[in-house]
Amino acid sequence: MGMILLNWTYSSDLVECPDFISNNISKYQLDFDKWLSNKESKHDYWVICPDLEDGSMALSFGSDAFVDWLNELIIDTNTKKAVILKRELESNAELKKLPHINF
Repeated sequence: MGMILLNWTYSSDLVECPDFISNNISKYQLDFDKWLSNKESKHDYWVICPDLEDGSMALSFGSDAFVDWLNELIIDTNTKKAVILKRELESNAELKKLPHINF
């Protein structure tokens, strides 16, 4: 199993996942972004923007969305699932060496 870092604006979440994901994290971020933004995908991450009168929709999600997507759609049933190990970490030199993606 490998480790990846999911970077948010002010903190990061540490995730353990199969090596095939950590070794190719950019591909999985792109695939996730395509799935997430496709209005035909079945998920609950679309929300109505309350400040806009036209009922515009926006995406609202966190690390759980990415990990759930990996576990449900990418990692097969015979492989150990991805799991969030630690939340809201402040990046340091050691963590910055890990494969990472930015949201």
